[in-house]
Amino acid sequence: LGIMRALMFFSFLRTTIDCDPDTPAGFDKSSGKWSGSDICASRCTVAEDAQLIKGIADGTEQAFQCVMLPFLGYLGDVLGRKPMVFISLTGLSMNLLMLGIASHLESGSAVTALVILSSAVKGATECGFAGVISMIADRYSHPQQRGSSFGALQFSKATFNVVGVSIMAGAILSRNLSHYTAVLFAMSGMTLGAALLSLCLLTETLPIAMRQKFVCTEANPFKNIGILRRNGYITTIAFGIFFMSAAASVIMILQAFATAAYSFSQTKIGVILAIILMLIICFSVLSIKVIKEFGNKRVFLTGMGFAIATTYLFIAAPYTQVVFFVGLFLLAGSSIATPSFQGIITKMVESEDQAKLQSALGSVALLAAAIFVPAYSAIFAAVGSGGDCSDGDDNGNVDDQYAWAPFALCATNATIGVSLVLYWNSHFEAEHERATMDEVVGAKGWSDGEALGDGSDLPSKHGGDQGAEDAALGVIETEMQDNGQPPS
Repeated sequence: LGIMRALMFFSFLRTTIDCDPDTPAGFDKSSGKWSGSDICASRCTVAEDAQLIKGIADGTEQAFQCVMLPFLGYLGDVLGRKPMVFISLTGLSMNLLMLGIASHLESGSAVTALVILSSAVKGATECGFAGVISMIADRYSHPQQRGSSFGALQFSKATFNVVGVSIMAGAILSRNLSHYTAVLFAMSGMTLGAALLSLCLLTETLPIAMRQKFVCTEANPFKNIGILRRNGYITTIAFGIFFMSAAASVIMILQAFATAAYSFSQTKIGVILAIILMLIICFSVLSIKVIKEFGNKRVFLTGMGFAIATTYLFIAAPYTQVVFFVGLFLLAGSSIATPSFQGIITKMVESEDQAKLQSALGSVALLAAAIFVPAYSAIFAAVGSGGDCSDGDDNGNVDDQYAWAPFALCATNATIGVSLVLYWNSHFEAEHERATMDEVVGAKGWSDGEALGDGSDLPSKHGGDQGAEDAALGVIETEMQDNGQPPS
């Protein structure tokens, strides 16, 4: 339902754009030349105006989610993970209901206001994925088990996304509707039903004994982001996530870009998205195996390499479709970075802080999206997309010299993000291993002498013959195996 809403959102917004002249009666709506609106015949105007509204709405959604996600994550550590899934699905149902009302109104400032308000509601309640990630972290303690589990989760998500895209593209978008009122109302009801089912079917993974006690001061959304300052290891990767998320936000204009620059129909875009999702499924299955073979960190860095290559290829997308499709393939390949990253980052905190960490990192990514999705959309609307929709001179000569601008900004963000990730990988590795030794020793309450293996009283105090050094080194060995290094 989520991917169906995402795929339909731009098409729905196109139907609300009003300009002169109207689309002629009997116009072939299956053609790539159809504007997408009965009340505006200009395909380029519709695509650019709809994307600008979409950018503002998406930015509003990300901004609200950025503020609310840490608070909802904290509630997840207090109340459990199931409420996070229920709240998220209920918010999506409300969002779809409000969009249905907007579709019924057809066009005007009230429609735009409802679209933006519905996005705010969706952003303020969207915390389900953080809850699911925390559930997996609760279930599995070993980082490689988590990484493989996140790969399986990504595979499952991509599979259902293919189903959703197939339904949307084959049964809805292919009909080239001028109104989406009935579709939106039906999806709202189905999502509400899914929210109620989640309460019955999901099993709570956070035991009551491990839940935090609610403290009003801890519920401050901005205070919960403080977990990212816990150590340099987390802080550096958080900055990397900000810039990589800023780069990834460019995907929010790709549907409008393909519509304007290449004259792709709604059905064709749906087919392309389905193919990309199937590629993500393949890479998700592959990630489960390669994480076990090479460790989370190496797989994560490989995915980052795919991502930055994608951003530089997209710069040439306004001039040739070849690099656009190669970039989409590499974009799908970069998905292997997601489960491996989760396998790395979830080992940095204990179970009772997992939802807080996931929410804080999510807020960093959302802050980047809240800033850059509207920025990319505004640049796209200002400079055009290349191809048919670029501004031309009086003789009809196309001027697309600035069509690369949003993708150049994307590549700049990706370069900064990957640079931070490489710095994090090289600078904090040894420091993190030393910190792990200190944390193990401190958590066990061993003295310095015991930590060095000096203490004949260890068997009587700790109930075993293994010294503190062996216990601590056991944790370090797990870290090394997770990074694809042979244990010494």
